[in-house]
Amino acid sequence: MQHVTIDWKDEALSVSPVSLWRDDQSIMWSFAPKADPRLYWGGVPGVVFQPAGGKYVDWPGTRPQPLGLVPENGNDRRNYLANGESPNLGTDVIYYHYDLHLHLPTGETVRLSELLASRRAPLVVGSGPGSVEWIDPEIPNQPQP
Repeated sequence: MQHVTIDWKDEALSVSPVSLWRDDQSIMWSFAPKADPRLYWGGVPGVVFQPAGGKYVDWPGTRPQPLGLVPENGNDRRNYLANGESPNLGTDVIYYHYDLHLHLPTGETVRLSELLASRRAPLVVGSGPGSVEWIDPEIPNQPQP
């Protein structure tokens, strides 16, 4: 299983990159264990795959689903899980892309795609200092074993 970790560090949203491999077609989205408690899903669904366009193809697997019951008290921070339909048996990398619906510690409820389009908040990719980069949240499906 591949993991996308969502965090809030130094007033910036942090979303870890992820790749699928031939023998591993499952993805789980979760909040970092010590993430700011004011960071949570901003609506249902919290995770959606975007339609095909440009270099991206439609996600052939299951729709991302939250695991467990909606919390009775507190904010919804359940993990989301999606399973791919089949491995990439071709020779080229295939790309999918997704969107997140989040409530940020700033009080805003936004879609990640809106933040990226407007450049209103930095998206941190990776863990090194100065690793701010604007990217589409994409998932390459690697053809190699």
